[in-house]
Amino acid sequence: MIPQPPWPTYGYPQFLWDEAKRITRSAIIDRIRLNGDFLTYTEVLVLTSRFIDFADPHNPLLANMLGQISNDEEAAGRGLLTAYVVRRDLNRPGNGYFELAAIHGRDAFDQTRCWTEEIRGLQKHWQNSTARP
Repeated sequence: MIPQPPWPTYGYPQFLWDEAKRITRSAIIDRIRLNGDFLTYTEVLVLTSRFIDFADPHNPLLANMLGQISNDEEAAGRGLLTAYVVRRDLNRPGNGYFELAAIHGRDAFDQTRCWTEEIRGLQKHWQNSTARP
């Protein structure tokens, strides 16, 4: 079943949770538009630290926040945006991303192909879009 809003904030004030999501989303879109490197989970942790202290890139709350971003973007027809967030050691998303991709109907059996196709779709959309992140 595809998750739907309203999204939980796990005890954080709504405005802090939303700001952490906004800043993460904007940073990802900026990277795509600049044809830049992927963001690592650690970079997202640093970006959001003013609002939420996830403390560790393996924190399930960080994964939940990233999942919410992708769910919202997918619902808007823009794809699973957090495909651009990767593990520093593997330079690709963690298993949670592929679980989410499968929930959204992607064929995640071949993870490399699944991820590559999502990245191409994100680049096509955001590099050709003048919409504000």
